[in-house]
Amino acid sequence: MKNEDAVKRSIRNLILTNAFEVPYKPTLGGNIHRFLFEPMTIETQKNIEESITLTIKNHEPRASLIQLLVVPNIDESRYDIYIVFNV
Repeated sequence: MKNEDAVKRSIRNLILTNAFEVPYKPTLGGNIHRFLFEPMTIETQKNIEESITLTIKNHEPRASLIQLLVVPNIDESRYDIYIVFNV
């Protein structure tokens, strides 16, 4: 269980980290905060999916992405993100 939990935490931290936030690693991070005030459109949804997918593939070699769902929740003005992966 410890390996799975470590990978989960790592993915969460990677996605929530902004670009240029980590010294000497400007490309590290999902940088999804840039979508914070974007309109809730299919284009924004696809951009979030692409950003998360690239972040996991480029920075977390222990995880093999199986499925990623970014579901708009218009009533609460947010996106619900579901990530399924293998360790």
